[in-house]
Amino acid sequence: EHFLHIHPEMNVAFLVPTRPLVKQQADYCTKHVLVNKIPPIVQKIVGNDQAKWDNSEWDECLKKTNIFVGIGALFKDAFVTHKVLSLNRFSLIIFDECHSATGNS
Repeated sequence: EHFLHIHPEMNVAFLVPTRPLVKQQADYCTKHVLVNKIPPIVQKIVGNDQAKWDNSEWDECLKKTNIFVGIGALFKDAFVTHKVLSLNRFSLIIFDECHSATGNS
């Protein structure tokens, strides 16, 4: 809530390793986070459709979404590989389950 309140023009991203965690964390955010006293708009990023989004599709979604919850690999592709998403659009990026990370991937 804090980052959405102090930077309302920016988004929050919650990166998780699995689809079940996307649903779990998105449901939690919808139920327990408030933006101006109303539940946030939460967008799940889990599939092939979103992996193919271009700049305009990301921009459209960024304008109407408060919190993104998705598979980390899809965000990596959007930020690094395809460069269709900028870190500057986010006030906070949460890496869930990072304590389980291994190797250089």
